[in-house]
Amino acid sequence: MTGVQTCALPIYKRGLKYVIGISFNGIIDKYPEEVEELVSSGALAMTYEGREAIEHGGEDVYYFSTNHPLWQETLIEQAKRIVGLKADGIAVIAPWGSSFYASYEGRPDFSNASLEGFRAYLRNRYSSQELSAKGISNLETFNYLDYLHNRDIGEDKLESAPLYKDYREFQRKSALEFYKRFVSEVKEYARSKGIDNFPIAPANHGDWLLPLMLNSLPYSDFAFTNLDSEDFVHDYDCHTFEYKLLYSAVKARPVATFVDASFGWLVQNSSRPEDMMQIKMAEAYANKGAFQDQYRAGLTGAGFIGYSIDAQAVNKVNSFYLGHKDLFNIGSRSLAKVAVLLSAKSVTGVESKHWSMFKKVCRILTASHHQYDVILSQDSSFAPNTLTLEKLRQYEVIILPENQRLDSKAVSLIPEYLARGGKVIIVNQVDPKLSLPTGTAYTVINWEPDLSKSGWERNKEFLDVMDNMLDKSVSEDSLPREVGIQVWQDGNKILVHLINYEFSLNEGVIEKENIPVSLNLPLPKRPASVKVLSPDFGEEKITDYTFSDSHLQLVVPELKIWYILVIE
Repeated sequence: MTGVQTCALPIYKRGLKYVIGISFNGIIDKYPEEVEELVSSGALAMTYEGREAIEHGGEDVYYFSTNHPLWQETLIEQAKRIVGLKADGIAVIAPWGSSFYASYEGRPDFSNASLEGFRAYLRNRYSSQELSAKGISNLETFNYLDYLHNRDIGEDKLESAPLYKDYREFQRKSALEFYKRFVSEVKEYARSKGIDNFPIAPANHGDWLLPLMLNSLPYSDFAFTNLDSEDFVHDYDCHTFEYKLLYSAVKARPVATFVDASFGWLVQNSSRPEDMMQIKMAEAYANKGAFQDQYRAGLTGAGFIGYSIDAQAVNKVNSFYLGHKDLFNIGSRSLAKVAVLLSAKSVTGVESKHWSMFKKVCRILTASHHQYDVILSQDSSFAPNTLTLEKLRQYEVIILPENQRLDSKAVSLIPEYLARGGKVIIVNQVDPKLSLPTGTAYTVINWEPDLSKSGWERNKEFLDVMDNMLDKSVSEDSLPREVGIQVWQDGNKILVHLINYEFSLNEGVIEKENIPVSLNLPLPKRPASVKVLSPDFGEEKITDYTFSDSHLQLVVPELKIWYILVIE
């Protein structure tokens, strides 16, 4: 913690805001005293083969079990020291704790602390007769690791092993209970120091790990999402769905941040990496998000450290945001008529069909310029479920992308939503417990989304079904596919964000010209004006438009990266 203090206090003195990360999984060997005590106490996580979870390299990484009391106390004490460093919050890295170790094929911890916790879980879940039927004669001496090894179950067969689903469930619930305790105790400590609301949020590394955060989101103040290198080179392969999901879960600004390897890769392979930085910043701000860039020289003020990048080009986006904060009201209303339902119960892991299909459907909606929101239907055994009929009825169409397991609220509310005139699109499979009333407007389609330019025609059936269900789409599909659009209403203003996603490693952003914009808006009369604002130019511009029967049309003469149409 001495190194953190050395860096943090000068940042605080400069008046900058900063959040300090703390990992629930592990610690590097830079801190020998803490490591030695934890290792000697048996707090190390254990692999399925019975090895201590230590990753050797330039700096050894020690992975610990969040089921071990000393590791729990160590994390809470570290967090209290962070409060004392006057940080603006804590980002919890790997909030899923012992339930998942990426360095060990995503396996959970098999240490004595976890095996003991699993015995308590089984004691509460099953009767002695049920345990006996599962081959457990004496729960007090039962060791799940020995149980598996005695059956010669290889690591590649674990997913189908007896009691393994129970073991996963135990680890997830145990990790969530500790996360809740961590948040509660650290916030209480902060209040004792005069800080009424000390923010704590889970941080993930790329959307592939986001499913593991879902259970912790309802207990968090905001959320982080990281961008990976592959995200920088695909047309319209954007992260809009992450911002929408995280905002839906925590009702606060999600924060995007670049990761080391990704940013270094981008700089080394692109002639204009600052263009992609500006695109990703625009995407964050246009979706009620914020943007953190961990490559600023916070202590020296020298811009970007060690990278060939035009810092001024990037800074102008933040300056624009700070100078027009009235355009980024967190309370602005979405005009989306479509919602995609993410069911936490269907997200069984980072490779689940539901999570994969959810991402693809959202990206198809973005690329086809349909305004959509995300509804998170949380598994009530983990976290409070905020799904209501009123929330569903805000939308004309609800999409269920491979929702193979729905929680009880969704199973009861979706039929009622249909009975009251709602419309549902089921992609491929759905939970068999979901009853679909006869004569209601639902459609089941078998479909594999295709985001490639050559395969776009494969999405036609899905898009045709949705367009037929909608009364009128907010944004008619007149835009080039590489241009993203987000529409919000804030009081008497409608805000339309246009983002140019077409980016070439060799040329940077590829500018667009004469872009037709066609919108169906909830306006009772002709708007007084349509202004165009952008960090790409200085003063606001007034643009010509036509308006008839709530239908507004205009042509944007040119689009470099990010324009905002302000309709008043």
